[in-house]
Parts: sequence; structure tokens; C-alpha cells
Amino acid sequence: MTTMSLVVASLLLGPIFQVPAAIDRFGGAPFVDGTQEQVRLVTEYVRITIRPKDALVESRYVFKNLSDEEVTLVMFHPLFAIHTNVGFGRNDLGSFQWTWDKEPVVFETAPTAGGINADATTYQKRYRAELTLNPNATHVARFRYTASLGRRDGRRFTASATGGGRSWAGQIERADYSFKYDSESVFSVFGFLPEWRWQWGAAGAYYKRLNFVPAADERVFFDFYSPDF
Repeated sequence: MTTMSLVVASLLLGPIFQVPAAIDRFGGAPFVDGTQEQVRLVTEYVRITIRPKDALVESRYVFKNLSDEEVTLVMFHPLFAIHTNVGFGRNDLGSFQWTWDKEPVVFETAPTAGGINADATTYQKRYRAELTLNPNATHVARFRYTASLGRRDGRRFTASATGGGRSWAGQIERADYSFKYDSESVFSVFGFLPEWRWQWGAAGAYYKRLNFVPAADERVFFDFYSPDF
């Protein structure tokens, strides 16, 4: 990407880009209530493939038990909805799959703490599972599901919430975020938030982070024009 393209993209990402727009469902990093001081999220990998009607999300999270004892915890995977007309009870991440060390996880869905108003159009829904980490062991959580494409001023967008990573001990060693797309799903790239130094071209976009703690409620957005705009 040229310097001029970066400048243009930066100018386009004005306040209107940051106004919350309508999206039925998107996911994000797994988290625990409060802070889990004995378990570290070591690495995070998120790949989102943009398709004409939705987005396929494939993610992997490596966790390390920092203690000499077995740790059992309740892990949540979020579903976020913003200004949606899909009710809480009907809203699910499509074809949701969750594995722990490559074994299927038995999970249930539950509202965010404090419940949810039946008429709410912006809410969080949580996939919940109880998991055990062996002493000083490394474990891998994998997720695969479809998320929706949001609408914003004639454009489409997809999102992923990264802020859940701050509920684990210490810093995240490395995170890789990527978007894959082609001419059948993306006509033109509008921009990305946060305004990191994304590498992007005709087939996808990529960003790598090292040794960091995500901001509270941090979310990654990819905004684009679809072929039918």
C-alpha cells in the first residue's frame, strides 16, 4: 500500500466511521468474569473470511496455566449485537464450533451478567463452558462460526471484539488478525479500525501485535464496499 493510500484511508476514517452501526452478530476473544491471575493468554490468531452474505471466523487461542495446581474456570465466548432486529433468544453465531485441545467442548448459552431486556436491540450473549487446565500446562481453544455483515452508510463491515483478552494474566505475547476476501465479496476497501499499520491488498489484510494488553471493550472493524453497493 502506498503512503498516499494510507493518507487517504486515514482521512476517510473520520467520526462517522466510529459511530456504532447495525450488525446482527459478531464474536471475539474468550474471557472470564473478572481477572484470571493464574492463566495467561499467550497467543491469539483470528482469521475472518468475507463472503457475499456473511463472514466465516476461524480463531485459535493458546493458554498457559502459570501455577503448579490444576485450574478449573468458566470461559465465555461472546456474541455481540448492535441495533439489531434479531431478538436475543433467536440470535446465535452460525454453525458455532468450540474445541479444547481439539476435543469438542460442551457449552451452553447465557445472557450477560444481570440478564437482558427482551426488547433490547444492542446486547451481549455468551457461550459458556467449564474447562480445566493442568498444572503448568498449555491448552488450545479453537472456534469456528459465521458472523453477520453490518451495514453503515451504504457500506458493509465486519467486526471482532478483542478486549476480552485483558481478563487473563499478564500480556498477550502475540496476536495475528487477518481478513480474507476477493472480488465477489469486496469491491473496494474503505478502511480499518483501530488505525494500526494494516497491510492490505486485493486478497486480504493483516496486522500483528506483540506483547500487549488490549484496551477495554476494544474491537477491530473492517469497512468495505460490496460488489452490489
